[in-house]
Amino acid sequence: MGATMLPMLDLSGSPASVGRAHGEALRETIAATRQRWRDGIDRRFHVHPDSFIETFLAETRFVDAMRRWTPELLEETEGIAEGSGRPLPETLAFQFMDEEWWFGVRRYLKPAASPDRCSVIAMRADGARPAVLAQNMDLRAYYDGGQAIIRIARDGAPAATVLTICGMIGLCGANEMGVAVAVNTLWQLPASPDGLPVACVMRAILERADLAHALE
Repeated sequence: MGATMLPMLDLSGSPASVGRAHGEALRETIAATRQRWRDGIDRRFHVHPDSFIETFLAETRFVDAMRRWTPELLEETEGIAEGSGRPLPETLAFQFMDEEWWFGVRRYLKPAASPDRCSVIAMRADGARPAVLAQNMDLRAYYDGGQAIIRIARDGAPAATVLTICGMIGLCGANEMGVAVAVNTLWQLPASPDGLPVACVMRAILERADLAHALE
């Protein structure tokens, strides 16, 4: 999908209201994208998507990590579920895209299948030349048609522009202070069932005003 075709949302307010506005504005596309995602779970892992979602959430502690480290993003996700009219467990599992890949392969497909890959280009600023951060986002075909751009302005945090899939808190983005995040799957590294999910790390970084606070 070309960038000029992407829906663009300007969101502000509390985390819950941001999520509700996101869900309500993109309700139809969220429903269509979720159905393609659910069909993909069935095809790839040979398990009913509701069973997969239940097992995925029961055997990981990603929601607990969100509650501890990024409670505002948990509230936003709950708002997306409410605004879109989709079940909360489904909406939570949908946020954990990178985690779903390794969990599904390790839980249902052994030996591991080849993962999808992304590529990142970065260049430091030098004099009059600005910094450059770019990436391609290699996602499964069923996400195509579900892309969106959300611009989020929340009290106490820099305004951020985020590339996402409708109904997801984000894939990658940049904020008005020049902090930006690109995401590349590092399949060869160990994965943790109780760490903070990738999407939450990305959004939490974009709420910081500089590199030092992002690193913290």
